[in-house]
Amino acid sequence: MADNKTDAIVTYINDMLARQEERIVVLTGRTEYARFSFELTGADFVRSRKIEGSTIDEIVDRCLKEILSVGLAEDITYAPAPLPDPEGDTEFKVTGCIHLPKEKKLAEDNVTPFICPIGNILSTVILENAGYEMGSIRNNEIHHEKNECILRGTLCRNVDEAIARMEKEV
Repeated sequence: MADNKTDAIVTYINDMLARQEERIVVLTGRTEYARFSFELTGADFVRSRKIEGSTIDEIVDRCLKEILSVGLAEDITYAPAPLPDPEGDTEFKVTGCIHLPKEKKLAEDNVTPFICPIGNILSTVILENAGYEMGSIRNNEIHHEKNECILRGTLCRNVDEAIARMEKEV
């Protein structure tokens, strides 16, 4: 982080997101339904930048560069699933995400995190710029000791394919 003021702002935002997630779980009793309500958290980041490319890999690579350039994460690696493969997952390994402290706070309170701004950024760029649906990007693994998380999602060619995949997961 740049300085103490920036650290304080990031802590403040993460604390707000954590409490929001906790309240949704308390009110609904289920995280798997609540996550769909917050799929746009982070999407404005993509919409405020011009991210283009002729292939899905170019578009994702440019999006990752934008995420890293503003310091939302220290590093992100991308392992795409072969297309079309509605059963295969695309994987993103995110190191040094500014939202990991939120995930840790939720874990300490026994709440499963379901808002992932980085995952939502990636889903949005894939949907709006590459024409694919992202069937549920999710935090499959959070490794606080390594300061990283693994996000997985399925690239689907249309909404029906994405919905079918998500229904299998719920």
